[in-house]
Amino acid sequence: MGIEALAQARIEQLGFYSPYSFLRELSLAEQYQFFVRPKMETFITGSGDHQTLAFTLEGTEFIFLYEYLAWDSAFFNRDCFKLFTVLYHPCSSSVLIQAVHQFKVFLWQREKVYCFVELPSEDVFLMQCLTAAGLRLIETRLHYYSQDLKNFTGERYPVRQATILDKEALAQLAAQQRNPFDRTHADTAFTTQEADAYLARYAQEALNGFCAGVLVPREEPVPNAFLAYSTYQEALPTKPLNRYHVALAAVGLGYKGGLFKLVSELVHIAKADPSAVVTYTTQSTNRAAIKTCEKLGFGFARATHILSFST
Repeated sequence: MGIEALAQARIEQLGFYSPYSFLRELSLAEQYQFFVRPKMETFITGSGDHQTLAFTLEGTEFIFLYEYLAWDSAFFNRDCFKLFTVLYHPCSSSVLIQAVHQFKVFLWQREKVYCFVELPSEDVFLMQCLTAAGLRLIETRLHYYSQDLKNFTGERYPVRQATILDKEALAQLAAQQRNPFDRTHADTAFTTQEADAYLARYAQEALNGFCAGVLVPREEPVPNAFLAYSTYQEALPTKPLNRYHVALAAVGLGYKGGLFKLVSELVHIAKADPSAVVTYTTQSTNRAAIKTCEKLGFGFARATHILSFST
């Protein structure tokens, strides 16, 4: 049927793959067109490590859109992949489960494999079939957003941008303040030591340009808390949209109310941009982060689930 026809058959689900589904003024079709279709294009064209696996099973065409994660593969010493989604015409669960098994067998041709996928809660049929095919639930994520920044009047707190001199302190914080419910710690495919080391390296790479900035308390010579954030620029037909996203945060015991202060300051930074929106993703188990979002007036955007399989 072709990729576009298969995508149109799943348009109601694919629209929720947009990280901007909280923009209620956009329909699901527009969410798909503006934010999901460009992402899918990278798989369709084979851009970089983005790939597709297409086959027909019992008269139904399936296209798996997946990505080879070169950095993760080198770090964990195994071939790591991220499945974006599966395109298919409406079919029975048994056929889709068989298709997922075929995708797993395809990846299992490699010696050591790890693959995960993040699905919006609305794509429930695909999620059911993935779990029936042996993928395990790792994490449930809640996504929050703050859009009306011009009216934000929160208190200011003394922070600064971290420098390369803070590199080791940030790495230690990320490893020590572990969250047992984040993706790498919750997944039995990784040891606790691997998960700790992964977050420590992530914090270091945030200072090396992986993130747009890293906020730390200004009064502390050795940071006991940090918030790394990324920025994304989108061009909507009627207006530009710049997203400031909390990528990783860790707070030591000595910095009381630290997460609230750091997120509040990120909102103040974004407030200077009239086209800005702030987003924060956390685990459904992270009550401190959820409370912080609620206190700062963030709205609920969407929920997603992470599943994985490995050899």
